Amino acid sequence: MARTWDGAGAHNAWIYHTGRVRFCTDNDFLNDDENRRALIGYPSDPYPFETEVSKNDAVYTRFCVRQTIQARLTGIKSSSSWSISGNVSKGDPSVGFSYTASTDSGTVTVGRNAVCDADARRIFARTSGITVTAQDESGRIPWVRLVTNITALYKVGGATFSDSFTLSEHDNS
Repeated sequence: MARTWDGAGAHNAWIYHTGRVRFCTDNDFLNDDENRRALIGYPSDPYPFETEVSKNDAVYTRFCVRQTIQARLTGIKSSSSWSISGNVSKGDPSVGFSYTASTDSGTVTVGRNAVCDADARRIFARTSGITVTAQDESGRIPWVRLVTNITALYKVGGATFSDSFTLSEHDNS
């Protein structure tokens, strides 16, 4: 997936999303878990969740790229009926979870650190090696979303601009 961000003056960038999520299915070697597990940019997979931002030659005071990963869980019976492993854990400050008891569903959110470089023509942000599991037998992970937010600070004609742009992409099980 690719999108363009257009700022003021000659400030713009292309944002590219690549990579994949592997949803484990009935025939999967990982415990026949019927979409209860999502492998996000799994290390043995050559495709991490990656964001590439290609900027033009304009001058920036600050330019940052931040990824957030969200995984939707359904059919879970409590707010503790999930796990996350790999490069992060439940206790990691970058990991959050919201649960709705009336629908037995929740969303795991993993916020990654921003990658900032005002001078680089290309910036890469990557996420890999994360496994999210819905632990109840009825639990499923119907989708995982990669959200990329870019923030830019720059000047045009003496005026200072602060822009933000978000690109979101779903991978469905």
